[in-house]
Amino acid sequence: MNTGVLLTLLAGIFVQGSIATEHHKKLLHDLLNNYQKGVRPVRNESTVINVVVRITLHQIRELDEKNQFIVTNVWIRFFWRDEFLQWNPEDYGGITRMHVQSSLVWQPDIVLYNSVDQNALAKDFMSDTNVEVSPDGNMSWTAPALLKSSCMIKIQDYPFDKQTCKLKLGSWTYNGWEINISYFAPEILTDNYIPDGEWEILDAPCERNEVFYSCCPQPFPDVTCYLKLKRLPLFYMYNLVFPCCLLIIIGGLVFFLPPESGERVSLAVTLLLAMTVFMLVIMENIPETSETVPSLQEFIGGTIVLLTIATIISIIIVNFYHKGQSGKRIPTFLRNLMIKYIAKMFCVQIPDNLREVYQLDKHRKANNNETGMALLKNGRVESTDVIGEATNPEDTDLANASPDNVQNLLKVISDKLNIMREFVSGKEENAVQAEMIQAEWAVAASIINRLFLAVFCLASAIILAKILTQL
Repeated sequence: MNTGVLLTLLAGIFVQGSIATEHHKKLLHDLLNNYQKGVRPVRNESTVINVVVRITLHQIRELDEKNQFIVTNVWIRFFWRDEFLQWNPEDYGGITRMHVQSSLVWQPDIVLYNSVDQNALAKDFMSDTNVEVSPDGNMSWTAPALLKSSCMIKIQDYPFDKQTCKLKLGSWTYNGWEINISYFAPEILTDNYIPDGEWEILDAPCERNEVFYSCCPQPFPDVTCYLKLKRLPLFYMYNLVFPCCLLIIIGGLVFFLPPESGERVSLAVTLLLAMTVFMLVIMENIPETSETVPSLQEFIGGTIVLLTIATIISIIIVNFYHKGQSGKRIPTFLRNLMIKYIAKMFCVQIPDNLREVYQLDKHRKANNNETGMALLKNGRVESTDVIGEATNPEDTDLANASPDNVQNLLKVISDKLNIMREFVSGKEENAVQAEMIQAEWAVAASIINRLFLAVFCLASAIILAKILTQL
């Protein structure tokens, strides 16, 4: 009994399926018989076909800043009414929905106006999927599409920028009196959107526009949808901004190396080359434009300027430190400016021995006489200065000399001994003066180092504050 019922049910289903298939075949034959897909499907030529567009964003595949285009994976659905594809469901077994291959029926020639895809025409972005037809002639065509459209990139705030890319859809040949295009929803649908690791969608509004051209009085409508995107800067912060900040800190440490170390110049030059490499990396990823400079490029450019200044100052400091070996003193005005003012301003201590040397130098200048200066300048004492010039041999014979001659001779010897003592003292003071000169130049190098360290820290703080305020 049960087996018989089951066989009866299966036979009924088979018969109904065969009848339904026959109804579909008959309906498809009747609809497409003498159907002209190249003609607008209206019975009255003045009738306007209303085409409604619905866009669902599935994924942002790529946004190329260098070539200024965006690739999006979307699902596009068109709605319109075909007056030639209508039927009475009662005549065809109650069929209320029919699927027809899109290539067999009339389609609105909607194109992507701002397409930049060289491998496909603007009208070929839709796949050849089936069209769903209702008994009243309402058509629904849904197909996935990969859209490659132009996108004007604004790089001023890169990599903390916000971009707006648009998808402009409209009929290529029909004007607004023949096809009226509008949007299904006031924004792009993002129900099935796959989040992107670099871009965040802020908004995706759609609007309808009408454009009038000088050639024609008819309007040409279009639907333009905007993708307002915000870049997620974590990748750039971690790989570009933070390394640059570390290089700035290391650049400041250049001023903590002792002036006699030649490695400070090598370190500054190495940092400068590293920043240049970062600049080249950024230039490969942004459009070539002269309208504006990106924020990140300004940051790295400012860092390069700072490191360049640090390199130049390091060379000057090393030169100051070793200039004391030449024996030339610091100019008086420069010495007074640095020792009396700048050193106190930046808390640079003057060594005690240098202060003592200053006192000895002043004392030597006060007590120096012309004879001592002449001997110091010549660097030697003639034997005639000690023995005397044209001395009468009889005057040197102390046994036969008169008391007056002995007294005169002793006075001459005393004067010559004083001259010799002043000469030796001048030699010692000359060595002290050389030490003083070297100490002066070393202190001057320390003062300049401290001065430009403060300038470097201030400029670095300004640059870092500017880039961090954009986070």
